[in-house]
Amino acid sequence: MISRFYASRFTSIVPSFDRRDKRPLESRLMSPAKKKRKKRKPQRPKTALDIITESFAACGRCSYFWAGYRVINGLEDQEQVAAQTDPDWLTLTWSYPMRELLLKSYGSRFDIDFVHYESCCKECRRHFVYDALAGDQPPTLRIERVGGNQ
Repeated sequence: MISRFYASRFTSIVPSFDRRDKRPLESRLMSPAKKKRKKRKPQRPKTALDIITESFAACGRCSYFWAGYRVINGLEDQEQVAAQTDPDWLTLTWSYPMRELLLKSYGSRFDIDFVHYESCCKECRRHFVYDALAGDQPPTLRIERVGGNQ
């Protein structure tokens, strides 16, 4: 038995065993890797929304924006945006509360009515574009699916 001296008392390095334990010594010393592990539930396949949410979660500002967009427009609209076929850009529904969300998320102030505005996230360089040039269509906000540093 190996002992160490700590603050005027001996402590044992070898763990003490309960003598009432009737299991063989090998099973008591078995490493955790050899113990049976619980089976994991099979993971469900990731949806487009899950993949986009994970890419937005990598940045603090973008994750705040993505969560705020869900609050403003709802989960159904967010799923519809995620299901779009454009591989590089998400076209988001524009509404008045989005101005305040862009200000709080990215620091982009929409004091006057812009017809076109481009900027990017200061943390991950994810680009976003506000476009109100088409007079017959509502304004759109397009944002990159994946940030510039990812």
